[in-house]
Amino acid sequence: MRHLSNEDLARLVEEAPSPEERRHLASCHRCVAELDALREQTEALGSLPDLLPPSGDWRELERRLAREGLVKEDGPSGTPGFGLGPGWLRAAAALVLFLGGAGTGAVLARNGGPEAPGRAVATVEAGSAEEAARILDDAEERYVNALAQYRRLTGTGSEEESGVVDPASRFAALEALVAAGQAAVRQAPTDPFINGILVSSMAERQATLRQISTASTDDWF
Repeated sequence: MRHLSNEDLARLVEEAPSPEERRHLASCHRCVAELDALREQTEALGSLPDLLPPSGDWRELERRLAREGLVKEDGPSGTPGFGLGPGWLRAAAALVLFLGGAGTGAVLARNGGPEAPGRAVATVEAGSAEEAARILDDAEERYVNALAQYRRLTGTGSEEESGVVDPASRFAALEALVAAGQAAVRQAPTDPFINGILVSSMAERQATLRQISTASTDDWF
């Protein structure tokens, strides 16, 4: 059996493995280590306090999420209920894999690609905060473009590989991630990890929107 895919590992965070997966995990230390790390990271994310957008933004966000079916109607206390079902847990687990860098490395290894030797990265010295911000913006843009090109060349962004059936639903979920990321950045504007999550979520949202637009164009006639 091949190594478990990122989607399989994300699913196994909360679901029992199939007999074939159980046999593979019994003999594959690498997949077991990845699954254990993913479970720990997902539990750590679940233990974080709830982070809501500022009161001025919440009403519009709530309406948009309700239209997409991502939040339930207000309960007796007037508090909107997020549908944190199995699908959301799998999405969170997959997001941890993607943002943690394990996803890219696992895909490279499973596609049989050789491991690249270590390469020194040139460090650009900034003379001011403004220049440092510009350098960071340039680096983020290069990262997003390189990731999009990698996924296009390897096919890891395709629906068949990712298991995404409905791009519109994925776009709605990414909208929620972007909104939460923007709220988090307002709380901690200089945190590099939070900014990285927001940048990656926005890149994924843009790619999904292009996918929807392409599909609409292909089906026009």
